[in-house]
Amino acid sequence: MLNPKIILVTALAFLTGCTVFVPPSPQMASTIIPNTTIVGVVDGESSAYYILGMGPFGDNSLKAAIKDALSKRGGDALTNVAIDQTFKYFGIGPSLPAANFGFSVKTKVYGTAVRYNK
Repeated sequence: MLNPKIILVTALAFLTGCTVFVPPSPQMASTIIPNTTIVGVVDGESSAYYILGMGPFGDNSLKAAIKDALSKRGGDALTNVAIDQTFKYFGIGPSLPAANFGFSVKTKVYGTAVRYNK
C-alpha cells in the first residue's frame, strides 16, 4: 500500500514543476514615441569604485549607462528600458561593512534605441 505522504509529495512535484519566464524580445515591442525610427536593441554599462570610504572613482550613474548604450548604435533615446545594478565587495562582504576596504557598483541598462525623424 502506498504511503499518503509519498503520493502528496509526488503530486506537488508534478504541479509545481520547473518554470522559466522568457520575456519577449524588445525588438518586437513597438515604440510609443511618434516620429521615431527603431535603431535596435542596445545595452550599456557604467561603473564606479569606492575604496576606504573615498570615492566614487568613476561614474555609475544611469545617465552614463544610457550614454554608453546609445553610443553603440547611434540612437537618440531609449525605450523599453530595464536596469540592473550589482555591488561587489572587497573584504568580508555586505554582512560586515566595516571590515570591507572597498566595493564596486556596476549599472547596466538594456533597451531599444530609437532615432528621432527630422
